[in-house]
Amino acid sequence: ENATIYDEPVETTTTVVQLAQIDPDTKCQEWLPLAVEMGWPNRTEVLQTLGRVMWKETRCTAQIVSRTGDHGLTQVNAKAHRSWAEEIFGIPFEEAMSDPAKNLRFAFLLWNAREEAGKCGWQPWSISC
Repeated sequence: ENATIYDEPVETTTTVVQLAQIDPDTKCQEWLPLAVEMGWPNRTEVLQTLGRVMWKETRCTAQIVSRTGDHGLTQVNAKAHRSWAEEIFGIPFEEAMSDPAKNLRFAFLLWNAREEAGKCGWQPWSISC
C-alpha cells in the first residue's frame, strides 16, 4: 500500500553524548562534542588538550589554511599526511581537511596511532606528554 500524507511519522531517537567534565575556560568547546563523535576519547585531559590544540592552531576556525600548508581545525600538515588522508577519505586532502568532522577524525587517527605505538599522541602539535 502506498504511503499518504496522512501516515503517522516514524519516531526516531537520538542520543546526546554527555561530555566529560572539562574546565569552563577550555577553548573551542563548541567542537568537542563532534570530536567525541569522531572517535576522540571522552576524557577530561584529552578533551582539554584538544581544545588547547584547536585554539593554538586556528582560534577554533574550521576552514583555515596556514602559510605552511596546514589545514583545518587541527592544522593537519599536507606535506606529511596528504596521501594517508586521501586514502582514508577518498577525496582530495584540501576538501577532507576543510570539513570539521573529517579533520577531527583524521587528527584522532593520527593521535591514536601514536598513542597505540607507545608514543606521545600530541607530538604532531608540539605538545609534550
